[in-house]
Amino acid sequence: MSAGRYAQKRGETRSRRGGRVEAAPGAARAAGTAKVGTGAGGARKGAAGRTFQEMAAPGRDGRGGLFVVEGGRGDGKRRGGDGRRGKGGKGTGAARRPTGSGRPETRPLAGSPRKAATVASPGKPEEREGAEKREKGSRFRVRTALAALLLASLALMLWVYMYTGVLNVAEVEVRGNQRLDAGYLRALSGVTSRTHLLRMDVKAVERALLSEPYVAEARVSRRFPRTVVLEVREKEPLGVVRQNGKYHLVDGEGMVLESRDEREGGLVEFPCRENQCLYPGVRLEDACFPQFAAVIRDMPGALRGAAETVDFLEGEGLVLHAGGTRIILGGADELARKLEIAWLALQEMTARYGRLAYIDVTYPDHPAMMQAE
Repeated sequence: MSAGRYAQKRGETRSRRGGRVEAAPGAARAAGTAKVGTGAGGARKGAAGRTFQEMAAPGRDGRGGLFVVEGGRGDGKRRGGDGRRGKGGKGTGAARRPTGSGRPETRPLAGSPRKAATVASPGKPEEREGAEKREKGSRFRVRTALAALLLASLALMLWVYMYTGVLNVAEVEVRGNQRLDAGYLRALSGVTSRTHLLRMDVKAVERALLSEPYVAEARVSRRFPRTVVLEVREKEPLGVVRQNGKYHLVDGEGMVLESRDEREGGLVEFPCRENQCLYPGVRLEDACFPQFAAVIRDMPGALRGAAETVDFLEGEGLVLHAGGTRIILGGADELARKLEIAWLALQEMTARYGRLAYIDVTYPDHPAMMQAE
């Protein structure tokens, strides 16, 4: 029996016994004629005269090295480095253990240049469940911390905006006023530099503005960051009532808007027959006021400029004084037509005959006129 065959047979016997065999994968390639001997140092040598330590060293191609065969019973045959069965048991690679087979598992020794394949262990179910719970707990804590930070930031911003002077009013803008002074409306609204823009009671400010008789409508709005806008629509005076040396301006609903010491031009004067003290904010109680208001509304624009007073006289009805001429209107029916005829007659007859004493349009189809002396 040759030395190579003897070494192979001896390796198979040790593999069956479950022992360990140290072998050089490339030692048996020398045509099976290698002899095993003992060197001067006591090391076993192959046919090429090299020790097993030298044979176990990696070759130039990175292969070689000592391998350990462990485990159960094998067939004693080597496989090449690519996992294929070598010819005649002369393979140079580590034998791979097929799945489910009883063949021994090979692995390189420590220090070998070849790296053994690693298989990830799934771990125990308890360990996996614990890891998942820890991961979920970590995510929950992070989300909770972010939510708490967001809520704290919102609370801080709300506190700053609501309870500090950051949003206190710095400017009050007034729009739509014609007769009323802007400063008067600002003071009437009650909005000051200490008023907080968000905590301001808009309805209360509007009610304060509507307390002024001249204000027909009021609208209050905020304009960030620190401005309040007051928009008002004023009432227009329709006529004037003279009482106790004062001229009281009255709107179309009989509300006294303002009291002046002098009469305002362009307004028709009418009497107040009731014993009533007049002042701004008081409504006239005279029963004739609706008729006076109707005469003034239906009056042509040019005639209104020339009109002076309107009154109600027994036996004549409504009487208008314009340009020194009495215009007798009679009843309150067809006021617009009567006033138009009276204005045309006043223009033509005055230009032709001079000043007229009166123009009677009680019956508009048959007006009557009389020249002044």
